Formats: sequence, structure tokens, C-alpha cells
Amino acid sequence: MEQVVTPHLQQLSIDKAGVMMLDKELLHLDPQNITYLRLQGFNDIHDSDAASAFDFFPKVPLPNIQMLGVADSAFKDIFPSQKPEIIHSQSQLLLISKLELRNLHKLESIGLELTWVTFSNLTSLKLEGCASLKCLFTSSTSKCLDQLEQLHISNCEALENLMVDYQPHDNDHDVIIFKSLFELSLSQLPKLESFYKGNSTLNFPSLWIVEVTECNRLEYMFTFSTAKSFKSLIQMKISKCESLETVVLATQEADEPHELTFPNLGYLFLSELPKLGSFFTGKSTLKFQNDLIVEISQCKIMKTFSHGGVEAPRLREVEIDGLSCSTDNLNVAVSQEFEKRTKHH
Repeated sequence: MEQVVTPHLQQLSIDKAGVMMLDKELLHLDPQNITYLRLQGFNDIHDSDAASAFDFFPKVPLPNIQMLGVADSAFKDIFPSQKPEIIHSQSQLLLISKLELRNLHKLESIGLELTWVTFSNLTSLKLEGCASLKCLFTSSTSKCLDQLEQLHISNCEALENLMVDYQPHDNDHDVIIFKSLFELSLSQLPKLESFYKGNSTLNFPSLWIVEVTECNRLEYMFTFSTAKSFKSLIQMKISKCESLETVVLATQEADEPHELTFPNLGYLFLSELPKLGSFFTGKSTLKFQNDLIVEISQCKIMKTFSHGGVEAPRLREVEIDGLSCSTDNLNVAVSQEFEKRTKHH
């Protein structure tokens, strides 16, 4: 068989046959130029071999890789729990800024929590069709994700939590800050019960966009303490979450005379939420300081927007079930539409 030489290749997508060609020196790469690596089509590996995608990385030495994709494979994890000897001579993992995992039906762990894996440069994490994954990372891992900007997760049917405490009584920190995350998208996660299972408070000071759909076990989106960190939030879209009762859950802190302010929220979309009673269950005053458009549809038991006062002096549009409503008072607009629905039924 002829040798294949690719001296200027920048993006490499390789399957098991390609790795075998590398092993037999039938394929030659210039690793200095390659910034994108995609492993795919490793479905015919035996269970004994399926442990880790990293097992195949040393066969593709790429010191400058910035984006890693793994797809359509039977790997059980991406990075093994034991630090491989090869890592001592290679530092390519330190440069990865984007990680995309798709259709990995046996994946049980990514390995972000491992101490030998460094993801300080990771800006984008996207998962789709990882049917066996129950949790993304631990609370201790979050400290290493300072640069994470985008988190997209879809169609992961076993996922129960995005994050859990490293230990059951992990009290090392009271606040977990995702300081760079600006886009959060969650869809088709039928077993997702919460973003985080633990005692700490999550903060998202840079979050711009939240989109959540078809997460049928979620009963609330955020706690009051977490929502207080939404200083940058511009858009929130929530739909088709069958168990969702409220978006912001009141906590003991909310019983005090606090205000909850959304300085930049400009668009709020709530649709097909059959158990949604209100946006906020607390008595604190909600303040919306930006030009705001609110669209609500098929939220049939939503009696009021908030259990406390709502101040939205720049409320531009309120649409409920396709009808334009008064922008004078958001609570009144929602309650009036609820009364109309109950009269008609």
C-alpha cells in the first residue's frame, strides 16, 4: 500500500482504519499544523478497548490541537482515570479550547474532574446523544473552567445533573462562579433534575443567553441566590418542560426585603409549561431595567408573574397566547389572562 503524506493538513478527521494506517506508517502527518482533531467511527472496538478515547490520542501526536471532536463511537470515557505515561512527553491537552462529543452511546465520564487533565483554556463544551452520561463534572472541576463561554447539551437521556459536589460534604467553597459562561443551552434531557446537586450557590455573572427545552423533570430553573448574579442576561427562552413550576425559586434569603434585578434582560419567552404557576415564587420585588418583551404561551395554570411586586418601567410588549396585553403591570396582565381562560373553561 502506498504511503499517504499530508504535510499542510490543519483539520484531521480520522477513524479506526486511519489510526491503523498511522500505526503502520502508511499515513504521515505534520503534527505542527493540525489544530482540529476529530475521532469518529470507533464502534467496532471491544469493551476491553472501549475504555477511553485517549487511548488513541498518542497514535495521533498533535501538540497544537485546539479543537477536539469525538463522534459515533463506543468509548466509555474520553480521558482515563489513571494518568497515562505518554502525557509526560506531550502537552497538547493544555491547548484544547473546544470539545465536542456526539453520539457516544456508552460514554459514562468525560474526565473533566481528573487532576491530570487541564482544561484551563476550554471555552466551548458541546454534547449531543451521549445516552449513558449521568453527570458532566464535579464542583471542584468548575474551578478549572474559568474560560468556559458556551455550554450546549442535547439529547442525553440519562443526564441527571450538570454538576454534583466532589464529596457529599464538600464545604470548600460557598459560591461556584462560572465567570466567562455567556451561553447555556439545554434540550431533550428527560432525566435532568437540577443544574447542580449540592449546597453551594452558582453564579453566572457573564451569562447572556439561556435556552432550555424538553427537560421534563426540572421543577425550577434557578434559585433566588443564583438569579441575583444575572447582571448580563439578555435573553431567556424556556419551553416544553412538563414539571416546571417556577423559573426562579424563592429561598430563605428571598424572605428578607431583597430586590431581584435583571438589568439587561430584553426578551423572555415561556411556552408549553403546563405546571408553571409563576416566574418567581418569592415576595421580593422583581426589577427589569432594560427594554423588555415578554411572550407567554400555553402556560395554562400561570396565575401571576410573581408573588411579589414587579417593576418594569421599560416594558415594551406583553403577549400571552398570541394576544397583546397591557404593559402597565406584568402581574395584572398575567392574572387577567388567567381569569379569562378559567371563565372560558
